[in-house]
Amino acid sequence: MSKLGSGGTTGGGGLYGGGTYFGDSITKADEYARRKVENGRFKGCRAVAICRVLGGRYYYVDKDVEEKDKPEFPKRVLEGHYNSTVGDRYKLKNTFREYVAYDAASTYLEYILYYRRKGVPSAHE
Repeated sequence: MSKLGSGGTTGGGGLYGGGTYFGDSITKADEYARRKVENGRFKGCRAVAICRVLGGRYYYVDKDVEEKDKPEFPKRVLEGHYNSTVGDRYKLKNTFREYVAYDAASTYLEYILYYRRKGVPSAHE
């Protein structure tokens, strides 16, 4: 699974099946920004991507997802009924919403934001 930032990851093991995952909170994005830049101008920083995502007609989920349900999410898109999935984890678990695109043509990397964590224990910087 490759980390993209902005809460965005790609791969088949996500909660809503294989797709590219995005979030609407920098806090969610920071959960995925585990590695730091190793050299150059932004050495020691973490990076997140600021992306534009065209959601189109989305499939809305505000309930727990079982393992057996995961393959159904991309099928809804590939069969032409929906363009994306919105997982409302905020409503369900009081955390963050997740937006899943199953076609890279509906996503656009606009900016890369480099940052340092401040005010956290050194183990989490």
